[in-house]
Amino acid sequence: VARVLLDYNITQKTLYGNLSVHMNVAGGVVKGAGPNNLAGEAELYFSPSDWYIYIGQPDRRVGVVFTGLFQMDAYLMLGTKIPNFPDPPAELQEIFGPDEELGMVRDPDKIGDGKGFAFGASMSFGTGDLEFLMFYAKFQIGAGFDIMLKQYPDDVRCAGSSDAIGINNWYAMGQAYAYITGKVGIKVNLKFYKGNFDIFDVGLAALLQAQLPNPFYMRGMAAGYYNILGGLVKGNCKFEFEIGKRCELTGGSPIAGVQVISELTPATNTTDVNVFGTPQAVFNLPVEQTFEFTDVDGAVFTYRINLDQFRVLDEAGRVINGIREWSGDNEVLAFKSDEVLPPTQELTFQVAVSFEELKDGNWTVVKENGQKIQEAQAVKFTTGEAPDFIPEDNVVHIYPVPNQLHYYPQEAPNGYITLDRGQAYLFNHSSNWQQKLVLETVGGFKYEGGVSYAEGAKKVSFNMPTNMPASTIYSIKLIDKPLINNVAVDANVSEVDNQAYSDASAEVTFTTNDAEGSIESYESQDLYTYHFRTSAYTTFRAKFNAISKSGVWKWPIMVGIHELGINISGNELFDEAEGYLDKDALVRIEANLSQNVWYRDMVKPLVYQGLSASGITLSRDEMPLGIPPKYGTLLQMDSYKKLTEETIQSNNVGLLPSIGTINYYLPYFMHQDYMDIRNQAANASLEGSSAYIDRILNTSFPSIRQGKYPIKIEYVLPGQSTPSTTINYNMDYED
Repeated sequence: VARVLLDYNITQKTLYGNLSVHMNVAGGVVKGAGPNNLAGEAELYFSPSDWYIYIGQPDRRVGVVFTGLFQMDAYLMLGTKIPNFPDPPAELQEIFGPDEELGMVRDPDKIGDGKGFAFGASMSFGTGDLEFLMFYAKFQIGAGFDIMLKQYPDDVRCAGSSDAIGINNWYAMGQAYAYITGKVGIKVNLKFYKGNFDIFDVGLAALLQAQLPNPFYMRGMAAGYYNILGGLVKGNCKFEFEIGKRCELTGGSPIAGVQVISELTPATNTTDVNVFGTPQAVFNLPVEQTFEFTDVDGAVFTYRINLDQFRVLDEAGRVINGIREWSGDNEVLAFKSDEVLPPTQELTFQVAVSFEELKDGNWTVVKENGQKIQEAQAVKFTTGEAPDFIPEDNVVHIYPVPNQLHYYPQEAPNGYITLDRGQAYLFNHSSNWQQKLVLETVGGFKYEGGVSYAEGAKKVSFNMPTNMPASTIYSIKLIDKPLINNVAVDANVSEVDNQAYSDASAEVTFTTNDAEGSIESYESQDLYTYHFRTSAYTTFRAKFNAISKSGVWKWPIMVGIHELGINISGNELFDEAEGYLDKDALVRIEANLSQNVWYRDMVKPLVYQGLSASGITLSRDEMPLGIPPKYGTLLQMDSYKKLTEETIQSNNVGLLPSIGTINYYLPYFMHQDYMDIRNQAANASLEGSSAYIDRILNTSFPSIRQGKYPIKIEYVLPGQSTPSTTINYNMDYED
């Protein structure tokens, strides 16, 4: 069985070919020596900068096996990317012993590929396990050779020498080897002993290796072992000669043999890939960061890997727009398309990297044989169908908020859905369809409005009515609505008269129904559906003004640390979407610290002034509190409610919380920061001190004082930075 693959990349002007042959003749009398009877594999590659032809490789040779006993194999390689010289077979290492270094190149990965040619062949014969009467035996014979002529990079040298190698850096290596192993024994079956008893076990091997010219080196080795009468007589021998001085190749480009790109996903030829998928490249080394190599002479080389190409192409060869997302260690890079990946298309994912070396303070491109060293991989995969709706996990921001209890109809004129991955195909697929917003209540209210989609912002927008009944649960739907009415089921059927008989005296016809083409059925499609409830008030400001507020009180949290607060009450307070301390909370309360004398004159100079210069970093994240924690004023109630499936079905939300508090927790959060910094400062003082460290270690945290504590209460729509409403409120505290 033979398989041929040819692939030509028009954009990169590269040709790649692969030929593989599997052989099994006469029931296994002659078969391929590789896995699954693979007799051999050939590769060819041609590009503007490189070319090679591999008919087998040292570790994947072209070979056949005859009758399961005799094997012959070989390889031939030509081109600009010839791998390094192979080591002798493992059978020789077993005879010479594990401590004997038989390889010609000690550290091949640091030498890299080069142009030239290589050729090798070997044969082996094995008897397998033989048995005759009570005797058993096994013999193995093998021989082979390898030859390579290769041009190395200009800076490859013999270790300890500054002279160039070979002739114009062309240097040859070769080796020839042979080995024989054998074992003969007898099977013992006595009353007092049963088992196999070796009469003799021997092994012999010879190896001849050479490097030339400039410098010339030759080494010959022979080794053997013997074991007679189960070890009664045993021993080993080893002979070796050398002519010239061995060349330990070093230098060159240490990164030439390094494979940077480990894997691309999806794997090539993968089908039905999710259109929300993120093609991903996995690297063996951090990309766009520096790293070091040390050669055998102890010289240190500094490199960095540059990302030359990282893109996904559609079937027409157009680049798909998107963003790159790195892992923390810069060893994984994902591509996140702006819009979903084109559905049911074969896409191409291409990645390429190159290298730069730091020399004399400047970054220079790493080259080999005058060519820029670049590693590239590409995969092709096919996407599946795109969904005909907006998936829940593709929504980043949405307003009104799903299951929101208190939507204010006059707070903002528009609702919206911001998508993580764009789905423009839902909104521009046909002029026969139109997207609509539908609002409905159990009580019969219905509103239908227009919908627009901004492709660049990946945002669906729709107008919301301002006259919505208060304290009412609504279903909200975005639908894809046909502009063409459905036609009758027989609209494409017509009557046709067919003449069955006709002469001068009579005529017979019969009528048949014939269908022309097919009819299309048009039904509205739900794109996104959820529920929300309107507030008793049209705006957030109107509700806040209607809420009753007590005077400011102080309450101890721990010794010396107090919170301030006010009690609030009313027929409607705040729901879950408003009250949680979260980056997406609709209500955000910010302390105006510039007008806060206690913070400005006492806390700031002690805790936060000089923090960044001290080298100490707070253990907590900056958000949602901020640094300093200016967002540390919280809304608190017995419970935060939202719509549930039960309340939607019953159309009744039950009793709502009517009392709560606004808690000024800044003293507590600032004290937490103070203790965090103080603990780190104590450790830092063991190695050295500063005015900031001395101050925080020797000064107590100040208790809150009477005065004005102004706050800003803001209503912020999801994903927006500018509030739709800002209310300034003073919490005036007096002892």
